[in-house]
Amino acid sequence: MNKYIIDLKKKYSEDLSRSSLEFLENGIDKFFKHMNSECSCMHIALSSLSTGLELALKAFLAEKNLGIIFKDIPADMRVLLTCPDRIPHFYEWRKFHPDIRSDKYETLNLSECIVSFYIFFPHMKQLLLPHVELLIERGERSHHNILPPVELFDFQRSCYAAMQILSYLGEEKSSRLVYYPLTERDKKFITTFERARIERVKMAIEQANSNAYSMNADHADAVVAHGWDSYITRCPVCGYNGYLCGYSEMAVGKDEEGPKPSLDFFATSFGCDVCGLKLNDIEELKLANMSILYDRSEDIDQWFYERKESFDWFLEE
Repeated sequence: MNKYIIDLKKKYSEDLSRSSLEFLENGIDKFFKHMNSECSCMHIALSSLSTGLELALKAFLAEKNLGIIFKDIPADMRVLLTCPDRIPHFYEWRKFHPDIRSDKYETLNLSECIVSFYIFFPHMKQLLLPHVELLIERGERSHHNILPPVELFDFQRSCYAAMQILSYLGEEKSSRLVYYPLTERDKKFITTFERARIERVKMAIEQANSNAYSMNADHADAVVAHGWDSYITRCPVCGYNGYLCGYSEMAVGKDEEGPKPSLDFFATSFGCDVCGLKLNDIEELKLANMSILYDRSEDIDQWFYERKESFDWFLEE
């Protein structure tokens, strides 16, 4: 039984990785052709990149555990796929084989695959989140709609996110799968994109300084955060309140009585409606001398209240 599931997992993940290679090679090739003005193929590139990345991530996850990439499989099939070494040898497992190899069951989409990727590479989440969200949105829309051209910078950000994820998948030493290997051309693009941040931030600050003298800021300090994915802080250019985008996560702090729960906000981008300053990721935030981590522990009671059912055991302490 265990050997059968291992062989099935190997075959399934290898098929996914081979399919991903075709889409990614096409998507990245089209990306550079568009960048070099050889053809206008922005939406083809985005569609191929998002599809190829989804397949690559599914291959990565399936190799670890085949059961986790299926969203709606029956309970007995999930048990079979996740712990085959504990199943009696006489169990009739062959009835599942045709269904697993077909498209009968829904699998994780790109957004869900990315969430799983962050579990294995948590240090990449804060850097890549805004770029990956853009790729997911643009890629999904490119599958189904005829769209006006995407801004060139957003196009570059989408490809940058895909390449960064692929570089980490390729470094998985425990994996026997072959992922899209970044070429020298790809690596040069990543380096150029990252170096260009300095000039982007410099120009954004100069423009924001210019705007700050002419814009009405009467209601600037009335802005409020909405939910746990935003946070209000002072703009480094005009000094008025601006929006940080990001995510909040529980952490463990410490005081004189010992460990205690705390709440952190991880900033991923910033925008100011007064001077127009826009910073697109944590590296740009750092270049603008902004913090990328904020203590939200004063809001932790509200955090627990909204998750009361999950934290009843804690609130009773």
